[in-house]
Amino acid sequence: MADRVHLPITDELGVRDDVREEVRDEPAVLGLDDPWRDRAPRPDRAVSCIMADSLYVKANGEMPCWCDSGEDLILETLSVEQLMDPAFDVFNHPRIQQIRAAFHDEDRYPFPDVCRRCAMVDPDAPRNRSRYRSHIDTLHVESSWLCNLDCPLCIPRAERKRLKDPPFHVEPSLWIALVHNLKMHGVQSVRMLHFEGRGDPLMHPHLGHLAKVFHLSYPDAIIQATTNGNFPFRDDLFEGGLTHLRISADGAREESYQRYRRGGKLAKVLRFMRDAVECRARLGLEDRVHIEWKYILFEWCDSDEEMLEAYGLARDLGVELSFCLTPWDGKSARFDSESLAAKLEELMPLAQNRPTRHIELGLDKPAAEAASGLP
Repeated sequence: MADRVHLPITDELGVRDDVREEVRDEPAVLGLDDPWRDRAPRPDRAVSCIMADSLYVKANGEMPCWCDSGEDLILETLSVEQLMDPAFDVFNHPRIQQIRAAFHDEDRYPFPDVCRRCAMVDPDAPRNRSRYRSHIDTLHVESSWLCNLDCPLCIPRAERKRLKDPPFHVEPSLWIALVHNLKMHGVQSVRMLHFEGRGDPLMHPHLGHLAKVFHLSYPDAIIQATTNGNFPFRDDLFEGGLTHLRISADGAREESYQRYRRGGKLAKVLRFMRDAVECRARLGLEDRVHIEWKYILFEWCDSDEEMLEAYGLARDLGVELSFCLTPWDGKSARFDSESLAAKLEELMPLAQNRPTRHIELGLDKPAAEAASGLP
């Protein structure tokens, strides 16, 4: 198993001096400048992080500091017994309080060597000095560590069971205990539950049941799953309360799709989308459930012709289409956020340019958000 960094708790909420110490004049990482450079602290605004108001739980119960540079920085490893203990408050865990205090009270990174490399840092957030909170922005859950594809920028499929201890799927008992802990300690709302992680969430044989358990406790939450779509569609996903199904498929032609999604078949993904649309209609959920095709623009699938083919397929299937940018190897050389928005306006005004937080890394965030049309 790969090494993991378990953070120490010292007196009160502090950490070791060697973890806390700032390193000055760090170079920008992937285009992100030091958010404190040349800026005086302001009483109403703060540099912050998604972890101040969110949780990330992996399939084996590990609770990392989000799924970016903090993936191997484990805040806690959860168990059923721990979550059922009335004295244990997972959302207001001491290490999460430490993150909140560092960003919102002390104007510093809680873990400088990790935070400087992380795309989740928000350079301009409303300041919230409370260490105890009752509203979760995103509950990010890796329902399964396993995947049926072997994408080159992801974990090698053959190595997965060697790199991580089991269980490889979230156990139902742990999931029920986690939801119980949130309710027991007064978490009033969760904006979004997102099933996504280093594996594909649909590898979990009972994902619909996990969604249903959560929906019964937090009926107003968005429940989203991001999948590669190389599965037979299962009606229990929508029956369980899923509200947003996002299917990652990068290409409108089989040969370009398989260049990155190795082991997958575009024809199978299109069938998955078609069956999802039919299920949504059969259950009368057209106004509640969104089905989105997420298309990452690589240099081999970013031509006008192939983008228009994808647009036509999405229109015929009845799904939303989102073209996304990436900073990683193979990225499109044709587009940045502004030129992509202009191209979509020219070619396909109904398509969406909706980068995720990860995919915005290294881009101009206001421009990307403006192009996406999202609030």
